[in-house]
Amino acid sequence: MKSKTTYILAFIICAFLLSSSSTLKENTDQKEDTNTLVEHLGKPIDINLKGTVVNHNNEPLDSVTITVGNRTIQTDARGQFEIKNATGYENFLPVEAHRKGYKDTFLSLNSEVENSEIDIRLTKKENTCLFWFCKHNHNLPVSAN
Repeated sequence: MKSKTTYILAFIICAFLLSSSSTLKENTDQKEDTNTLVEHLGKPIDINLKGTVVNHNNEPLDSVTITVGNRTIQTDARGQFEIKNATGYENFLPVEAHRKGYKDTFLSLNSEVENSEIDIRLTKKENTCLFWFCKHNHNLPVSAN
């Protein structure tokens, strides 16, 4: 009986050691995979970027909030902006443009745009209704009862 218990205990220990070695290999593989995101984005860089924001009629839009990497600024009366020393990556530079009444715009650029001008076009938000038959004629006269 004692030798049977010893064999079972030895079998459990071997099974445990084999499973822990495969877990160690999985953790090593996972560690190697974490570098792929950094390799895909490229090295961190500081970038300068200029541009103009216009509407659907190519008219400049003022007071548009522009975010490039870690920097945020608003456009002037001519719709122009200039951001200096924004942090991004060689292969990925996120640019966001927001203004009330317009759809938010997101761009993904790369480091090749440095010291060049970009144009951003914002489109107006559409009024949505809950009724399928609505033609957005909400300026109906109010009847006095």
